[in-house]
Amino acid sequence: MNNGIIEQIGEPAEAYQRPATPFVAKFLGSANFVKARLIRQDGHESVMEVLGQEVSVRSEINKNQSWVMVRPEHIRLVSRNKEDANKENYAIVKRAHYLGIWIETFLEINNQTIVARILAEPGSRVWDVGGDVVELQIVQGGIHPISNVTEETMAAEVASTLL
Repeated sequence: MNNGIIEQIGEPAEAYQRPATPFVAKFLGSANFVKARLIRQDGHESVMEVLGQEVSVRSEINKNQSWVMVRPEHIRLVSRNKEDANKENYAIVKRAHYLGIWIETFLEINNQTIVARILAEPGSRVWDVGGDVVELQIVQGGIHPISNVTEETMAAEVASTLL
């Protein structure tokens, strides 16, 4: 419920994985909101370009739909060379926090900050802050299109992600 308005009704896992609105996404956990572009659509499956990579989405996408939500735990990081930093799905590590079970990493890509949450298994790497270059890989099923929102609403959501 947001200001007395019910935004979504459903099972907790469904609301977490497929939130109806940006408010629901953020209320239930950390969320990255990023621009996306529809590449092709075939029935109930769509392919979108998200953070420089093609990602399949199991839903019909409105051609005007240009935002998706990616949970931090649905992003994988792979070390890359600094000279490759200008590739579309490569990011620069800005901050990293060891949080026990998680390593929370703040990345800059396409003039936007993205948060990735990596499981901190024994021997896990905590990325070097201030320059490590990593490739972002979104896990299959890790994005969710955001419907019925304005550019202004999404710009505010992206800005509030950093607070």
